[in-house]
Amino acid sequence: MTVARLGHTLNAIDRGAVLGILGAADTVLATKQLAERQSKALNTIRELHRPINLVTCADCGGTSDGCVCDEETVSTTFRAVCEECGQDEDGEWTEHPCATVRAIDEAGA
Repeated sequence: MTVARLGHTLNAIDRGAVLGILGAADTVLATKQLAERQSKALNTIRELHRPINLVTCADCGGTSDGCVCDEETVSTTFRAVCEECGQDEDGEWTEHPCATVRAIDEAGA
């Protein structure tokens, strides 16, 4: 649900309460249902932007399938990257938490 649609929904709930169409219990129920839908949407977004553990070679920086170093002497590093954001046009992985997850966290959602 976009911010505009959220605003329209909240305004509709408020108008219904002011006009007497919605009683107090109905207003609470409508607001609760809206909050549940928002929560479900945010959880879906978080699931898409979940962290994955990226293993890279400490010597060449390649991932496990792109490393050309000697397997016996290679050391690896691990870091959390965003599965949904993936790599940018330069092949760099997006660190987790990504901008999407940070925005949700900063909003307190």
